[in-house]
Amino acid sequence: MNYFIVSTFIAFIVGFAFSQSGDKDVLKEYRWKNRPILLFAPSKADSTFQQIEKNIKDLRNELDDRHIVLFKLFTDGNSSAGDTLFDQETAAKLYRVYNVNPEVVTLVLIGKDGGEKLRQQNEEIDFQTVFDRIDAMPMRRREMQNRNR
Repeated sequence: MNYFIVSTFIAFIVGFAFSQSGDKDVLKEYRWKNRPILLFAPSKADSTFQQIEKNIKDLRNELDDRHIVLFKLFTDGNSSAGDTLFDQETAAKLYRVYNVNPEVVTLVLIGKDGGEKLRQQNEEIDFQTVFDRIDAMPMRRREMQNRNR
């Protein structure tokens, strides 16, 4: 009986681990090339999202310089990464993996190594803070040094 319980528990843990790692595969193609910013919002009509979107248009050069790919993820409507559209299931996976409240506008910065580096919500979302965090990273410092040579 104990063997059965232990076996079942181990199978559950292994299955859970594989299902969670599969969800992160959505970002796998960006690892070591880009810094994804995941911008979660209830919908494109959300007023906080609209203000952020307006600010982003003026930051295109800064985003490109830091190798940022902007994901716009919605609980309602199509989501995208740059010019690439993807389905609700993919957006739902990212909401789940990054444990984001679907009612709150949330920004999650992912480093080139695939790890979460910064999280901001609603009115605290500030791209200068995001840029400062990126610019303090060792990999980014090397990028800036190599560019200046």
